[in-house]
Amino acid sequence: MRKLFLHIGFNKTGSTSLQHSLVENSDTLEEQGVLYPYERTAPFCQTKQHVPLAAAIPGRNVFWLLPSKQKTLDDAYSSFWKYIDGKEFNTLIISSESFGDLDVSDRKIEWIKKQFDGYDITIVAYIRRQDSYFLSFYQQRLRAEKRHKPFRFEDYSKTKACYFGQRIAPWRDAFGSENVIVRPCDPKFWPDGELLYDFLDVIGVKQERIKLIPPLNEGVDYRVAEFIRHINQISRHKDIPRKRIMELTMTLNRSLDREKMVLSSNQVDIVRKHFAEDNTVALEGTGISLDEFFPPVEATQKARLVPDEFLNLMQTRQARRLKTTE
Repeated sequence: MRKLFLHIGFNKTGSTSLQHSLVENSDTLEEQGVLYPYERTAPFCQTKQHVPLAAAIPGRNVFWLLPSKQKTLDDAYSSFWKYIDGKEFNTLIISSESFGDLDVSDRKIEWIKKQFDGYDITIVAYIRRQDSYFLSFYQQRLRAEKRHKPFRFEDYSKTKACYFGQRIAPWRDAFGSENVIVRPCDPKFWPDGELLYDFLDVIGVKQERIKLIPPLNEGVDYRVAEFIRHINQISRHKDIPRKRIMELTMTLNRSLDREKMVLSSNQVDIVRKHFAEDNTVALEGTGISLDEFFPPVEATQKARLVPDEFLNLMQTRQARRLKTTE
């Protein structure tokens, strides 16, 4: 029986980098009997992942599905089966964070399972300690122009995406715990600190002649994050081209020392304790302890979240300058 490794994310765990790496190494993987289906214009692909296959699940509305892929969504699965028909492989990889989205219910998971009847299916999910995940999730919403209000630490407990134990549970129910592999999104757990090598270990593939690519979609400097928030606030009242905004943002990011957002030691401890029970559930069967996954931090760690008032003022002026030059 052929094996299928269904990589469901979760989001903010390096999925984009992993997907690009799989495409980059597709020829080498196929030599080992591993197929990562990719055809840029095919209805089952968007960029280098398989979000149309996740979006085609009945009752779903995936907001980040491209309009061109929405038009061909009815052909997602038929084009996929046509693509792999006749190909020689023992192991199939499908990857999209959209499979792991919060709206994918038990019924939708059962639908997915039926589509791949006849395959030996293993689910692969990466999870990230919540202090880091929470900040990355906040930045993602900023960069997608979905956030303009100031950062609020108190929102951590309301962020449903942070509850990995709950998110994994329906997959374990549907496929069996033994067929759901949970891995930490943390270089200290990966061979040579490389996500791609970790994933290849999971699926049983050798690293020989595998090419590495630089990480993609990394977080921005905490001052840049605040700058984006100011821009988003202005953009609510004035149509500013998003491309221009991101160009300015990346220019600013490159000019700084790339100091990422961090919580204070007290805040980290609060988050760590809050998610301890859920993380214990998520880590079941991994051989990784709670303290290994989410260890305490030094008591002296200071928060780096919002710039001081001077930087806030400077960023506001830059934002206003952008507003007047467009």
